[in-house]
Amino acid sequence: MEEEGDLLDGEALTARDCACVGEGFLDPLAPLCVLACGEDEEGLPVTVHCLVAGDVQGKLLICLPAAAWHRKVAKRTVPRGFLSKVIAAEVASASIADRGAEIAGQVVRVWMGFCEGEAERSIQVSDATPSVPFGVLPNGELLVPFVEAVALLWQHQVAGALSTPVQTANEGPDAQASLSARMAQLERTLAALGGPAAAEPRASAGPKQAARSKAGSPAALPPRALSAQPQGHSASGGEAFPGLDQSVVTAALASGVEPHVLGEMSRLVEARPLGRLKAEPARPSATQRRSPLDESEDEGDTAAPLAALEEAAPNVGAGQPQEPAEAFAQAMV
Repeated sequence: MEEEGDLLDGEALTARDCACVGEGFLDPLAPLCVLACGEDEEGLPVTVHCLVAGDVQGKLLICLPAAAWHRKVAKRTVPRGFLSKVIAAEVASASIADRGAEIAGQVVRVWMGFCEGEAERSIQVSDATPSVPFGVLPNGELLVPFVEAVALLWQHQVAGALSTPVQTANEGPDAQASLSARMAQLERTLAALGGPAAAEPRASAGPKQAARSKAGSPAALPPRALSAQPQGHSASGGEAFPGLDQSVVTAALASGVEPHVLGEMSRLVEARPLGRLKAEPARPSATQRRSPLDESEDEGDTAAPLAALEEAAPNVGAGQPQEPAEAFAQAMV
C-alpha cells in the first residue's frame, strides 16, 4: 500500500486531469494551467493563463484570455496551430482566491477552442502568476472565468457535436457523404436565392421592351401630334418643317416631340438672325513701286508744258530776257 501511495504521489497531472466539467461532474476548483509561449523582448518567459473546460469527442476544449489569441497569426501570443474552431465569448468571472463565488457585474473576454493532440503537452499545471492573465481586479487579484459559465459553453459544444461532427469535410470515414450533403444543401440555397433574382431582370426588361416598341410605332405619337400633321403630305418631310433635316424630324416625332416645338425650331432656323456677312468689295491692286528711271521719264513729261508756254509767249524784245511771271501773264492775255 505504501508503494502504491508513493506511485500516485509521484505522477504529474496532465491537462486532461484539470478538466472542470465533464459527464456527470462539475469541479469549480479544478487546477489552473499555464501555456509557455517563448520569451518577450527583454528575455522574460511569456506564460498564458489557461482553463481546461472538458473533453468533446476526444478533443480538449480549453479557455484562453482574449489578449492571448488573435484572428491574425502575426498578432497571436500562442503558437500557430494551437487552437482550432475558435470562438469568442464573454463569461462571468470569479476571483482566483474564491473561484466558487461569482463576481456580480464582472465579466472577462475569452477565446475557446479545441486544443490539438500534440499541443496538449505544452500545457503545464501551475499555480504561478502568468504574464497574460484573464483579468486583474483593482486590488491586484487575478480574475478567472466562472466555472459554471464555462460549463454552459461546454454543454453547447457537446450538443452541437451530436448533430454536427467535430471533423471537417476532409476528415472522418464519411467525408464524401458529408461533402455531398453539404454541396446539395448549398445548391438548394443558391437556387432559392437565384430564383427571384433571375425572374426580376425578365420582369424589369419587359416594360422597357414594350416602351421601345410603343415609341417606334405611329400609335405611340400623342393625339396632338397626329392632329397637327398637315393634310396632303407627311409631317416628317422637309415641306412641313423647312430648314430641318428630314431624319431629325422623323426621330423627333418618333420620340414624342410635339410638332409645334418642331415648327418653332424651323421658324428660328429660317429667321437666321445672324445672317452671313456680305462679300467684301474687291480691293484695287497695289501700285507698283516706282523706280528711279520712272521718275526721270516723268520729269521729261512735266518739262513739255513749260516749253509750250515759252513758245506761245510773244517776244518783248530781242535779246531781253523776261521774267517767268511776265511771260505767263502775256501768254494768258
